[in-house]
Amino acid sequence: MSFPWTASATLPFVRVAAKLFRADVHTAATTSSENSCGVACSPVAATHHDERLVPIRTLMALMGYAVGNYAAFGATWRRTLLSLS
Repeated sequence: MSFPWTASATLPFVRVAAKLFRADVHTAATTSSENSCGVACSPVAATHHDERLVPIRTLMALMGYAVGNYAAFGATWRRTLLSLS
């Protein structure tokens, strides 16, 4: 039951982002799977589309983890500042 919901919520966003950034279908599909599954799914999706993408897609997924952690800390800190006033 979750597949139709996920597909209807993600596919329009992926299509709009791919058009906006002029990305090819391989980059859009690999990035979409990285967003939903993380680093574990990144090499599998990259290998399916193009084997040369595996190292860079794995690096991008790891960078997403690093940036996401610090962004979450920043968002939490900002939220605590806003809730105190």
